[in-house]
Amino acid sequence: MIEAETTQERILQATLDLIWARSVGNVSTDMVCKRAKVSKSSLYHFFPSKSDLVVAAYEFHWKRVAADYAQVFKESMTAEEQLKAYVAITTVDLARQKELTGKILGCPYVLGAAEMSTLDEKVRAVVESVFDRIIGFLEKAVAVGVRAGSFKVDDARVAAQDLYMMMTGAVLQSKVRNSPDFIGHVWPMMRARLVG
Repeated sequence: MIEAETTQERILQATLDLIWARSVGNVSTDMVCKRAKVSKSSLYHFFPSKSDLVVAAYEFHWKRVAADYAQVFKESMTAEEQLKAYVAITTVDLARQKELTGKILGCPYVLGAAEMSTLDEKVRAVVESVFDRIIGFLEKAVAVGVRAGSFKVDDARVAAQDLYMMMTGAVLQSKVRNSPDFIGHVWPMMRARLVG
């Protein structure tokens, strides 16, 4: 069973790496098999379709980054500290992408949503689910800030959605400009939204 898990993880990592760098539509199962060093029968043993493979790759990625989100949004930190940490970790991640690949790859979920949301319901649904999980972290931080009197918003969920839209827009701008510096604009916009 260990070998099967290792094979499955290699397939998922190869899929994620490829779709992150190239986009979902520009990645074939042949490319995934070559990168993961597996046969097509191995790939289809775990994933009956490309949609299932992409969905599983996104969930695989989320399982790895969810712990990072939990560290960023610690209850021991103030709401402002949490949100600043969110901006900081995103900046660090984009800078790391550029250092490793020479390019800002952006967010795999945003890229998948932009490309596949009208083409593949399974992919759209998993991306929406991940967006909601991230917004959930933001919502808790906003609610903490409201209770502490630091933020003035009527609806923490709506404010969290706005913050996430700001971040996804900034990440997309960073990708287009191939520079993580654009993320520096996000915190002032977030703060303005939260303090009214």
